[in-house]
Amino acid sequence: MGSHGPAPAVVATPGAPERVAVDNGRMTFTIVPEQNGRIVSWRTNADGVAHLYGAQDAHRTHAWFNPWFSGIQPIAFPHGDGDDWRTVLRKTPFSWVPAAEEVGGIPWTGVDLEADASEPLQKGVHLRLSYRSCAESNLLVARLTVTIRGGKPFAANVGFESYVAPGGDHARLRFGIDREPRRRIEPTPRSEEFGFDRRAIAEASDGAAIVLVSGREGQRLSVLVMGPYGGDIDTTRTARLRTGEAVDVVMFLAFERVGIDPALYGALAGAAGLPF
Repeated sequence: MGSHGPAPAVVATPGAPERVAVDNGRMTFTIVPEQNGRIVSWRTNADGVAHLYGAQDAHRTHAWFNPWFSGIQPIAFPHGDGDDWRTVLRKTPFSWVPAAEEVGGIPWTGVDLEADASEPLQKGVHLRLSYRSCAESNLLVARLTVTIRGGKPFAANVGFESYVAPGGDHARLRFGIDREPRRRIEPTPRSEEFGFDRRAIAEASDGAAIVLVSGREGQRLSVLVMGPYGGDIDTTRTARLRTGEAVDVVMFLAFERVGIDPALYGALAGAAGLPF
């Protein structure tokens, strides 16, 4: 899943919007801070294939979503909101800094992003995003922390939504989900919320696959299956927060070209040597 080699490089490309790339030698993920801190691209360096899908520079219409923010996006919205929850953070630009730490002798590098929430989230809601990877790794680690710095109590749904395209294919995916880290994942042919499960998989017809592992107890997994429109895998949690309180969600994503073993990645949550 990685090595003790040189730390990943963090390179910013000015423009409208600014893009920040983290290249670990094997894979590169690219963030657009001003577009709710989302990851717009995750590519293998050897062939340039993109393993996420959607709009690279701006939102657009997709299936029944309008507007639609794609790739890997953080989500934070008041509990009980309706169909507009996917766009709650669309007006929230994040500031960012390069970030690194060493865990178990392995240097993990990426970016930290922060923002004070704008409407329609209430004042006093602070968001902190962190993305990490290590040398030659197929693993992407993400954390979103929501802190209430003032104002009334806030019942929030917090997490990540990932529109995946393993091997560049988003239209012919098979999804599966399971809570047991060592049990075989069973396929799911329809959209469902599965409760406190620990891992999900999206597998293309050629065997390329992405596994998502929830990194905290109390996170919920869900799968949205949209047929030729693709689908997404989400991990979220719900918490009622008062001033000074915080909640975080941690997500591990791993890509394999062929022959992925979900059980191997199911043990990531709580494992030593990982950030967060």
